[in-house]
Amino acid sequence: MCRHQRGTTLFSLLVGMVVSMLAILASVTMFRDLVLTSTEAKTDARQEGDLSLAVLRLDTELQAAGFNMSRAPGDGRNLDFITLPATAGRSDVAWRFNDGTQLICRRATSQTTNGRFTLDLFNAVAAKCTAAWLLDKTNVETEAHWVFAERLVDLGMQNLTTAAAAFTQPLITFSSDAAVDRACMPFGAVAPVAAGATAPLHPQLSIGVFDVATVYSTAPGATVSRSHTLCLANIF
Repeated sequence: MCRHQRGTTLFSLLVGMVVSMLAILASVTMFRDLVLTSTEAKTDARQEGDLSLAVLRLDTELQAAGFNMSRAPGDGRNLDFITLPATAGRSDVAWRFNDGTQLICRRATSQTTNGRFTLDLFNAVAAKCTAAWLLDKTNVETEAHWVFAERLVDLGMQNLTTAAAAFTQPLITFSSDAAVDRACMPFGAVAPVAAGATAPLHPQLSIGVFDVATVYSTAPGATVSRSHTLCLANIF
């Protein structure tokens, strides 16, 4: 018996539309995820770049600690450089030097406030930058003794994962072993030592720097930073 084609049925059209819609939905979802991932990666890269530039500038500023202070070997390191005890969401380091005309006292403060992560530089008011300024820690700890100079970085980490939402440490942390100086030179150079002599010893400042990449693989509240040491060669 000869059978004639009767065209497409409504049911087959509906099935075809459903299959097509599922395929389009999957493609749109994949495209959305790719766009979000790309946007987050771009934001993270920009934040890391801004922070790296700020740390480089901070390292340069800190290299001045103890410069032109007519130091003698064995002078107390805390005359020209000190790290303050860390508090919740804040870390500070203070230093001083002589620019040839006057004493200059500076402080770097890294802190987190309401989801903003900042790194600021301050100058001490002239009346407080004295020969004994660091021996009296109140000169460093009292906010009224400092004048805001410059904000090196200001980041908002809105794109952090849910797992890192509890991250509250400052962008940068400062620490130093107050009892131990080491043979070191700035920028990793090797100190020249004459035959039979010992290498000069200097304080080393440990700087822990926030690392965006570590956030995504770290439990909430854990330390997410990479660290490096800075040799303060003007203090010996």
